[in-house]
Amino acid sequence: MIFNNHLPITKQVDRRILRRLFRMIGRYLNQNNSPDTPVLHYLEPDNLKKRMDLTIGEAGMDNEWLVKILRKYLRYSVRTTHRNFSNQLFSAFNFPSFIGEIIATLTNTTMATYEAAPLGTLIEQEIIDKMNRLIGFKTEDNPADGIMVPGGSYANLMGLMCARYKAVPETKEKGINGIQFRAFVSDEAHYSFKKMMNVLGLGTNALTEIPSDEHGRIKTDLLENAIKQSLKRGEKPFFIGATAGTTVYGAFDPFREMAAIARKYNLWLHVDGAWGGTLLLYKNKKSKELLDGIQLADSFTWDAHKMMGVPLYASFFLCKHDGLMHQCNAVQGAEYLFHSTENTAFDTGPKSLQCGRRVDALKVWLAWKFYGDKGYHDMITDLYSKVNYLKKLINQNPWFELINDPQYFNVCFRVVHPKIDIDLNEINLEIRERLFKSGNYFTNYSVSKSGTVFFRLIVNPNSTKNDYRNFLNKVIGMTEAILKEKYLPDSSARVFD
Repeated sequence: MIFNNHLPITKQVDRRILRRLFRMIGRYLNQNNSPDTPVLHYLEPDNLKKRMDLTIGEAGMDNEWLVKILRKYLRYSVRTTHRNFSNQLFSAFNFPSFIGEIIATLTNTTMATYEAAPLGTLIEQEIIDKMNRLIGFKTEDNPADGIMVPGGSYANLMGLMCARYKAVPETKEKGINGIQFRAFVSDEAHYSFKKMMNVLGLGTNALTEIPSDEHGRIKTDLLENAIKQSLKRGEKPFFIGATAGTTVYGAFDPFREMAAIARKYNLWLHVDGAWGGTLLLYKNKKSKELLDGIQLADSFTWDAHKMMGVPLYASFFLCKHDGLMHQCNAVQGAEYLFHSTENTAFDTGPKSLQCGRRVDALKVWLAWKFYGDKGYHDMITDLYSKVNYLKKLINQNPWFELINDPQYFNVCFRVVHPKIDIDLNEINLEIRERLFKSGNYFTNYSVSKSGTVFFRLIVNPNSTKNDYRNFLNKVIGMTEAILKEKYLPDSSARVFD
């Protein structure tokens, strides 16, 4: 049997291909559970192009080619669901979400109206209501609001837009009109804030980055002082961006203190919880301490494609002020799409910056419905256990130095060697490069304000404690090899005791 492509061409795809592809997917997932499987097969760009033959020809290809090329694609792609992947702020494989991706693509509806996506719009609203209740935005007296967006950076843009509209509503029609707006974030905040200041035409120089403390938390005394200085210069301070789980250290800003400052100067407080929002599902004293005061914010970013294990992308912008998103974004000229019916209140298009949106809510809802709050609570409990284990291993070994006491699932450390005069930055960079190109482990690095290079390891739900012990042993072995090659070429003794 063949699939009807619904295209004015004669070439069709044999349905048996689908069975083969799903068997291939099953093998791929099983391989990711084995530490012997490489996380990636590294090739230089030119070599990789030759292996894949990316050119698009005139004649087209046959069914067998489709299977072969997808097999190659899986081989040369980074295995982000592998147990030794700890590079990005996302990992693990989520089967309910995977099926949700397939069904969303199969049905291919758009989320702009209830008419086009009746179940999709209701599912998205249910998730948004749930998130808003967890944050503390949605109460009996306050319905709150939200929308799914393509990424946390986009959600941060929505926060800036709503803040600007709330501060000066006429900017929607008249533009900034010479107003010198000023926004404030920490120097550990995500770089998207700077990008979005550019997108909004406010200018990247209108974003003030406030220094953070040794734990990566914004210094609120310096924040208030910066606001006062801005007012003295005749500017229009309008936005404070806080972070729940910074990208490098996994730090959580002091939200209650920041909220008090925001209220004092009538500024919008946005919390970028793209990474740390899922901690709301952790029913523990630690989460209450780290997230204390987030209910006092005006808006919130939450990425389900990070700690909830949902495939990219699955981001949410959540707003305490019901109706404000619609006021900020709705424009005339879409009468062909948005009609006055009994279901108009369920249309999402007018409050969104997008028109066409795929039903990404389905994959989030299927996963959350399947695992429940308890499933995510248990996962986070397990992750903290791994963090503490890693921390113990690092602190017990004199060849490692913990850079920052982990608040979340970012474990930052570096290799040190007190007995040999070496450039520690150089050797840490080389260790990371060799690990990456070996294909066995995929872990990132960062650089501190003082210029110190260190590993930034993101703990993976799929990994075991033994995996992390093996990883650190691999780092030690690689360090020893580098030291012998470059610093102790004539030594036959072990570098590490």
